[in-house]
Amino acid sequence: MEAQLDLVQLYCEGSGAKLNLSKCVVLPLHRRRHVAQLGAVRVLERGETVKYLGIPFGQASVVQALLDDLDRKFYEGFKLPSTDGAPVAGDAASVCAQSSL
Repeated sequence: MEAQLDLVQLYCEGSGAKLNLSKCVVLPLHRRRHVAQLGAVRVLERGETVKYLGIPFGQASVVQALLDDLDRKFYEGFKLPSTDGAPVAGDAASVCAQSSL
């Protein structure tokens, strides 16, 4: 991996491109092999996801991450008070029902 990063660095020096390693993430595609951390570059662990252009990527299925994100965005739109600070599905449904009258 270090050799690949060195190659990218060489390309950047020749082309004038810049690479911000603190914003880079390595997504290992092989689930059975562990990839060592690489200094400034974070390596995703099993079960972790990273978003690229709003789409979650990870080793495992990202369906749950997509659903969680959609739920969060949906309920944030209502901004209703609740005891634990999070909107409740029933509250959102009653607001929708009242607004359609």
